[in-house]
Amino acid sequence: MSERRARTRAKLLDATLAAMAEGGLHGVSLDAVARRAGVTKGAIYDNFESKDAMIVAALASLPEVALAPIRWPRGREGTVGERMRRLAEAVIEATDPGAKRALGAAEFSLYALTHEDLRSRLVELEAMGPTRAREHLLDLFAPDELPMPVEAFVLLLQALVPGLAQYRAIAPRPPEPETIRAMFEAMTGKGSRLPGGEA
Repeated sequence: MSERRARTRAKLLDATLAAMAEGGLHGVSLDAVARRAGVTKGAIYDNFESKDAMIVAALASLPEVALAPIRWPRGREGTVGERMRRLAEAVIEATDPGAKRALGAAEFSLYALTHEDLRSRLVELEAMGPTRAREHLLDLFAPDELPMPVEAFVLLLQALVPGLAQYRAIAPRPPEPETIRAMFEAMTGKGSRLPGGEA
């Protein structure tokens, strides 16, 4: 890639991210991105096959921490229960009902559901994929320390985190952090009682 084309591509990626931050995924238009980047719309098609390809490239240009559903705790220091509590704290932070993250995750899901091209390109977003989540999980636990096979636990987390974020954002009485901690503690086989007296 020539230096000039690389600069144009970088401008387009920055403009796409700025457009997403301003108006969400549905607010990204090729005209607005081209205008913001100071290039023609043709320059977009010189660099990307489609709008969705440009969006995925822009998201992939972000640091992993910006895309990962949670800020993974690291290291195997402490007991399994202590590490599970650290994971619970990361999930609580990621699903904070006051955070914009829940809205962004919901919009991303809706956009992906309605744009086949974007869905087919999601494999390019490695930070969001099961392989990366598996690596993070194995940095925290040995496979035999988990309550289920690694792949099943990864699947559970990938379904739990966005669902919990949306539920905590819209529920009239969202679950308290203590309830989420108890859920994760229960996975160690030494669960405490849930708030309110439920077992």
